[in-house]
Amino acid sequence: MTLAPKDAEAALLARYGGPAKVATKKVIGFRTPVGRLLAFDLLAKKTRIWFQPPAPPPLDGVQLLPKPDNGHSNLDPFKPLKHPGTQRVLIDSLEALLRFVDWYDGKPTAAAIAPALVSAPVATARSPGPSASDATPTDDEDEQAYSPSRGFPGSEGTYTATRKDGDTFLYLAKYEGDGNCLLSRAKLPGNGYSVLKIGVSNDLQRRLKEINLGFPPAAKKRWAIAHAVTFENRKAAEDAEQAFKDNSAPKLESLGDEYFWGEESDALQIWARIAGVVQP
Repeated sequence: MTLAPKDAEAALLARYGGPAKVATKKVIGFRTPVGRLLAFDLLAKKTRIWFQPPAPPPLDGVQLLPKPDNGHSNLDPFKPLKHPGTQRVLIDSLEALLRFVDWYDGKPTAAAIAPALVSAPVATARSPGPSASDATPTDDEDEQAYSPSRGFPGSEGTYTATRKDGDTFLYLAKYEGDGNCLLSRAKLPGNGYSVLKIGVSNDLQRRLKEINLGFPPAAKKRWAIAHAVTFENRKAAEDAEQAFKDNSAPKLESLGDEYFWGEESDALQIWARIAGVVQP
């Protein structure tokens, strides 16, 4: 079984909203939310995707090819993919494509989103030490090493995208770290306050990744989706979001925009009074 490039194109247009640059007659490319490029040949019979390193883990339906064959001029608009380290995979189905781009996007794989607590995966780096090379990793350690990323050239051109209204989440996110430290405030005894964020999205996992993009990969603490509920359209979700903001005082202190400071239990009392929201 193979995936036709035209089907891969439709799936990736729906996922990313448009190509990274105006597609040539032969090659189309896309840029992920974190700035990584991928591209493939539109005229081929099979979907073979060029992408930036590293190589993916074993994924069902995704075959890593021995040679990238990335020297031809059709890749000129996507110069980072002409680098010698570029990789290429053969995709055999739409499901395999989604598995691959989920990995390439760094998307969490948790099945349940709401109302369970979902946090973005946090990578940790081992602290260097005089005996680091001889040390045996513990359960709390990770072998990943971090290095600076490369910048990417800007994109030009025009593209069109169609956005459809539909099910939209209202979510309450919580910063998992020390909010007092984040806000440069003294921590008072018995103060269980947290930094909270209210918002709406039609894709919770994507939104969680977006709001955590400001943290470096080695950060230990990030945002997590604490509670979420689905509304039938974006307008209803936005009205619920505004109702939460309008009723936040005096229980919660506004930190500006959609951010608040206070007890999560107080936030949930406000949450439960919003029309359409069932108390967790």
